[in-house]
Amino acid sequence: VSGEIVVWFGRDVVTVPTSSLFRMGESWQLFVVAEGRARRREVVLGHRNEGSAEIVEGVSEGDTVILFPPEGVEDGIRVRVAARP
Repeated sequence: VSGEIVVWFGRDVVTVPTSSLFRMGESWQLFVVAEGRARRREVVLGHRNEGSAEIVEGVSEGDTVILFPPEGVEDGIRVRVAARP
């Protein structure tokens, strides 16, 4: 027997992988790619699990986020988006 329990469900929700998120002080942050540069954004989280998080504020649908941002990434640094396999 297998089953699935749905704890929360939402429509038209912006989500990001949790691997893109990091803490800075008391706030959650992530990097988006805008005009070829990494831009740090403070975000407000809603519901989340181990794989994804709902973004209530700070990122819009269609924004490109940096997954697993390495320590060398900082606001304004030039970045290149790799093609997906």
